[in-house]
Amino acid sequence: MNRTILILTLLILCLPLVLGATPSTPAVTVTPTTVYSSSNLTINCISYDTDGDNLSYVLTVYLNGAVNQTISNDWCYQESATVDNQSGTDGKCSLSYTGNYNALGAWSSPSNTYDGDWDTWGYGGVGQFMYINYSKPSYSIGGVWQVKIEEHTSGSGTITINTTIPEDCFDLHTDKLELRVRSDGGGTNVFRQYCNNGSDWIILSDYELGRIYEEAIYWNVGNYTQNTSINLVNVSYTDLTVGDTWTFQCTAYDGITYSSSTNTSIIVLTGPYSSSTTIDSYVRKYINGFQTMATMLLLLVITVIGVGLLIAFQSGHVSFDLNTVSLSVRVLFVIAIIAMVTIAILIGAAGVL
Repeated sequence: MNRTILILTLLILCLPLVLGATPSTPAVTVTPTTVYSSSNLTINCISYDTDGDNLSYVLTVYLNGAVNQTISNDWCYQESATVDNQSGTDGKCSLSYTGNYNALGAWSSPSNTYDGDWDTWGYGGVGQFMYINYSKPSYSIGGVWQVKIEEHTSGSGTITINTTIPEDCFDLHTDKLELRVRSDGGGTNVFRQYCNNGSDWIILSDYELGRIYEEAIYWNVGNYTQNTSINLVNVSYTDLTVGDTWTFQCTAYDGITYSSSTNTSIIVLTGPYSSSTTIDSYVRKYINGFQTMATMLLLLVITVIGVGLLIAFQSGHVSFDLNTVSLSVRVLFVIAIIAMVTIAILIGAAGVL
């Protein structure tokens, strides 16, 4: 009996080691902490796994209590190597658009093959290549290259090819992926996809075709190092309305078990952002105010000179001597000075405030 209890106890204690530990409940941060309708929100999740497993995340976004979107970071789509969110369908995985396209030799409408329009096409001359470099997102561990072509081998018209990038090509550089296509759409109708593994350009596919319509890539970003803060989604001012309530729920996954979910504190938009609250705006207002005061003081100097000339003409000589003018002129002169100084101060203060 005691032996049975001992065995059961050991099994219970060892069960987590067999099944793997559950990832910790993710911590979710949203910046900025004060949200205006003109803000850009960044949502980060971070979790820890005692087994040291890499983690993926699922983020559910609620707007006013209803599901707005669900983001899984296993795969991340990128339409273009050079244009930020070209078709409005790119994923949220810290994508970079610093890559390039380089069509060598004779091509017909090469930009149509990467303009984000999957209904326009281009092609190269016999034996001509287009080189494509994508900047790899952080934490990506693989990729699938998607290309739409007009294919003649099976007579099926246009087809979309999804080609997995070999590991030796993907791992050649830490920051970029080197690809190329051959399109003899105006001659021998040859289409081939290649990737560079450092020693050679490896053929990934070989078709008989007429045209290339478009290309894109899916990044495999599903395994992040534990205890690393990951930006899963950005919510921009174009999505925010005064009075909206946003909630962000994050769950971590280690390939076996899911963590408990975490909801952020509910974020209520506090109102539109006002530039008058920034330090920069105060500086500008002070400058404007002092410029106004300087202008008024200049008018004051001109007035004093004008009154002085009147006094000179009344006294019959150019010397500026108040003893030679009447009391009424002297009173008007003093009142003019006081009025101009007062107006300058008031207008300058108004410009500052």
